[in-house]
Amino acid sequence: MDEWIGRQSAGEAAEGCFQDQRAYFLLIPWFLELRVRGDVDLEFQRALVYSSVNGYYYARLLDDIGDGHSPAIAPLLPLSAFFHFNFQSAYFPWFEASSPFWGFFERTWIGMADATAAAFSVDNYTESDFSAVTVQKVAAVYIPVAAVCYRYDECALAPWLEFYSRFTHFQEMLDDFCDWQQDLAAGRPSYLLCEAARRKRSRECIASYMVRDGLPWGYSKLRMFHDMARAAAVSLNSPPLNAYLDHRLEQFEDFWRSIRDGLGPLSRLATVLEEGSNGLGSDRNIPQPE
Repeated sequence: MDEWIGRQSAGEAAEGCFQDQRAYFLLIPWFLELRVRGDVDLEFQRALVYSSVNGYYYARLLDDIGDGHSPAIAPLLPLSAFFHFNFQSAYFPWFEASSPFWGFFERTWIGMADATAAAFSVDNYTESDFSAVTVQKVAAVYIPVAAVCYRYDECALAPWLEFYSRFTHFQEMLDDFCDWQQDLAAGRPSYLLCEAARRKRSRECIASYMVRDGLPWGYSKLRMFHDMARAAAVSLNSPPLNAYLDHRLEQFEDFWRSIRDGLGPLSRLATVLEEGSNGLGSDRNIPQPE
C-alpha cells in the first residue's frame, strides 16, 4: 500500500489535488470556517484535511480497480479499510455520538456507496442519471463542509451544499470529457458518450461524432455547469472560493484551446474513414439508438 500511495503522490492526478491553488477544492472547508467565524481552528482543519486525503485514496483505489485501470492492484482492495477508518475516525474527537453530524455522515456516505454500486448497472446514462449516479459517487466531499457547519453554524450548510452539488456536476463532466477516448476504447458508458450515441447520425460511429460535434457540445455543457456553480457561489461571499473557480475555468479553457483547432481536420479525416475502421475507439457497450 505504501508503494501504491507513493505512485499516486508522484503522479499528475495527485498533484492536481494536493499542490498550490489546485488544492483549493480540498480547502473549501477552510474557506467556509473563515466565512462563518472570521478565523480557523488549525487543529480542526488539519483533521478535516487528513480525513479528506484518506477519503480521496479510498475512492481512488476503488475507482482504479472498478474501472480496470490497474488490475495488478486488486489484491490491495481489503486494505481500503485502512483509508476508510482514517477518513471516519478523524471526526471522532470533534463530534459526540449523539451529534446530528453523524446522521448527515451516514446518509451521505451510504448514499455515495449506493450510487457507486448503481453505476455498474447503468449502461445508458441520461442527464438525470448523471446527477443521481455519477455526481453522487463523489458526495463524500460534502462531509467536511458539513462538519464545519455542524460545529459552528448549521444554517450555513444548505447554500454551501447547493454550491457543491453544482460544482461536482462540472468536475464529473470534466472527467468524462477528458477521458472519453479511454472510456470508449474500454466500452465504459458515460453521460457524454451515451449522449453522443443518441445524437450521432444513424450510420456514424461515436468517435466520428465526438470530433465532429460531441466535444463542442460537451464544452458548452461544461461551461453551463461552471456558470451554475459560479451563480451558487455568489451568496457565499468567499473570495478564495471565487479564485478557485476562476482557476478551474482557466485550466479547462486552456485544455479546450489545445484541442479545439485540431477538431476540424480530424473530423474530415473521420468522415473519410467512416465506411471502414474508425481507428479512434470502439462503440461496444455504448448503447446505440434503435
